[in-house]
Amino acid sequence: DNVPVIHLLSKKPVGILHLLDDESNFPKATDVSFLEKCHYNHALNEFYSRPRLNGPEFGVKHYAGPVWYNVEGFLDKNRDTLRPDVVELLISSSLPMLSKMFVALRTRDEASKTLNKANGRFVTMKPRTRTKLLKVMLSKMFVALRTRDEASKTLNKANGRFVTMKPRTH
Repeated sequence: DNVPVIHLLSKKPVGILHLLDDESNFPKATDVSFLEKCHYNHALNEFYSRPRLNGPEFGVKHYAGPVWYNVEGFLDKNRDTLRPDVVELLISSSLPMLSKMFVALRTRDEASKTLNKANGRFVTMKPRTRTKLLKVMLSKMFVALRTRDEASKTLNKANGRFVTMKPRTH
C-alpha cells in the first residue's frame, strides 16, 4: 500500500512537494531551509529518514526500499520555468491533450505576469512554481500512451498526482 508514502510526498499542507513549492516562493529561502522544514514536519513519519550525518539529504522509504534525495539545487530546479519556445512547440503538438495542457499553462502565466496597482503602475509577478502542474502533466502523458478508456480510468484512480509502477508478482 503506497498511500502513506504518497501522503508524505503530496498531502497538503506539509507534504514534501508542497513544502518545496511554498519554500520556492520565498526569495531568501535556501535548500537548507527547505530541508529543515522537511525534518521538522516529518521527523516522526516512519517513511521519512534523516541522514545519520548532517548531510543535505533526506530519505523516503518506498515499497522497494529507502531512497535518498540530496536537496542541493532543489529550490533552483523547482523555480525553473519552461522556455517560451518549448511551450510553443508543445502547443503545436498533434496530440490534442498535450496541446490543451500547454495552452492552459501559457494562458495562466500570461495572466499572472502583471497586476494593476491602485496608483496605475504595473507590478511584475513571479510565475508560480510548476511542481504540481508538471506532476499532473507527466501522469497524463504517461497514461495517454494507453487506450482512451484505460487512461481516464487510471487518471481518476490516481487523482492526477502520481503513476506508480510496481513489478508484477506472478
